[in-house]
Amino acid sequence: MTGMKTFRRDPAATAFAAAFALLPSSAAVMFYSQGFFLGPVTAEFGWTRSEFMGTVTIALIALAVLYPLVGRLGDRFGARRVLVPGILLFGLGMMSLSLVGNSLALYTALTVLVGMAGVVQSPLLYSMVVAHRAPLHSRGKLIAICTTGVPLGNMAVPPLVVWLIAEFGWRGARVGLGLAILFCALPVALLFMGDARRRITSASEATRSAALSVISRRPGTLLVSAIFLSGMALNGFLVSLVPMVTDRGLPASDAAGILIVAAIAGVFGRIGAGWLLDRVQKPQIGILWYVTGTIGIGLSIYPGSPLILIVGSACLGLALGAETELGAYYTSRFYDRKHFGEVLGLLSCCYTIGGALGGQIFSFFFDQFGDYVLGSKLNQPLENRWSH
Repeated sequence: MTGMKTFRRDPAATAFAAAFALLPSSAAVMFYSQGFFLGPVTAEFGWTRSEFMGTVTIALIALAVLYPLVGRLGDRFGARRVLVPGILLFGLGMMSLSLVGNSLALYTALTVLVGMAGVVQSPLLYSMVVAHRAPLHSRGKLIAICTTGVPLGNMAVPPLVVWLIAEFGWRGARVGLGLAILFCALPVALLFMGDARRRITSASEATRSAALSVISRRPGTLLVSAIFLSGMALNGFLVSLVPMVTDRGLPASDAAGILIVAAIAGVFGRIGAGWLLDRVQKPQIGILWYVTGTIGIGLSIYPGSPLILIVGSACLGLALGAETELGAYYTSRFYDRKHFGEVLGLLSCCYTIGGALGGQIFSFFFDQFGDYVLGSKLNQPLENRWSH
């Protein structure tokens, strides 16, 4: 029993277990898979693309504003006590979406509730546990391993959703995603996510807002702004890539393949960022990844061939792969780890809201002008703001 307990608290074992739990992450389930539901849901109910994506946008914003609160709860009570009920609500809520009829209001309300529960299925609480257990010299690498579950899930979920929709319809796909959440995440939360640090006992520590301290200082304000703008450009573009590809006459399976390329690149982006951070330990390293993302947007707007589209999606994946790694590492490196969850929650909040608004911007321009190109051009300069 002692050996098993030691294994369950080992930093490397915790990181690999967290990666498995994050395969059905909120990003994969609530964000990257939505392009495959857009067609069948709007066709069945007669909704516009903006109406459908509007439900996703509202859900992601609701999820985002909970990040600092959930992070603070994790700091206060430990990750497991927050993860277990959240995972149950997320999985069961995802299944409940299969029961919705032609009511946009009801669909939106349920999607928002599911999105709010999905806040736990992000790297926030998992990376908090890994950061507390990992030594400094390997912290970047282990956080990278932990967060690699997200791009791996982004790689696995799209073809799974395509298959589920083809075999069981979009309603059956919702049930399948809910089962995947419960199967992957719940056992890891119960076995590996025990309290990784002493709980805060001081009333003054428990009530002091670390997030307000971050945004009240210029470096923190710049970091938050950069996270928001890069999320708007990168995630907003990527979530629109599926309909962008299918509108060109390519099948949904090819669009899923494009996302798989981005997800594979994301794995290398995270591991590469972790390896560099353990050696360089300077925030300027982020410039490399986000310049790459800008190149990816440019290549994907006007692909002259499938190869150019693949290269563009790979560049996007590299940039997206580094974003969570950079945020989690520098939160643990430069802020008090007693407030790790709340500070990283603030950054995650800004990033998610940016991505949600970016996706809505692209859908708006499609509804107004019939393509995504203008939205892509407007978002490119936003992504570049990270490097300043």
